[in-house]
Amino acid sequence: MREFDGGSLALDEALKLPAAQAALGRVASAEITVVAEPDSIVLQNLQPLLVHLTRTGVRRRRVELIVATDGPETAEKLAGCVRLIENGGRRPVDWPREYVPEWLYGDVRVHVHDPRTASWFRLLADGTPVFLDDALREAEALVLVGMSHEGAPDLDRLLVPGLASPETRAAYLESGNSDLPARVARTLGVDLTVTVADRWFARICDSQGELSVARQS
Repeated sequence: MREFDGGSLALDEALKLPAAQAALGRVASAEITVVAEPDSIVLQNLQPLLVHLTRTGVRRRRVELIVATDGPETAEKLAGCVRLIENGGRRPVDWPREYVPEWLYGDVRVHVHDPRTASWFRLLADGTPVFLDDALREAEALVLVGMSHEGAPDLDRLLVPGLASPETRAAYLESGNSDLPARVARTLGVDLTVTVADRWFARICDSQGELSVARQS
């Protein structure tokens, strides 16, 4: 019997492979921060990730989900939706029901990134200053989850511009400095990246490369 529905089957299979299980075990004792793309497919795929983390010993309340956003308007709308549901209210009718899955609430801490409040200052090795979401400060293990279409995804974009302040975003876009996200990722230390695509493909990588991949027809 399959434990997850079609949106999560590929990731479930990828997480069952030995290399992925070993990687999850290495972060099991940490305060885990999961940075996710604000996409319904990505957020639905968090279910098998959380289940497998729990099986390796992670307590779910030690997991914080940060939803990256593209600006204040999206941040306000999604944050309002999160607050309503956490307080027992009803989801706004104009917001996709699957955008933040109902099962997620109460299991993990949910934080919606608002660029205007990104105040955590980090200085990169070359002296470049960046301001990121303050919620990253508590991360002992960092996991990035986003979309891919079987290519080599660049999930560092979830950190910059995804969790950056307006000033850091603007400096990045204006300079055309395409390696800034990668340098920020190296400074913070990304433990795992999880990519999914159109509900049928999943890949898990660590800093050394690919750990597992799964496809569902």
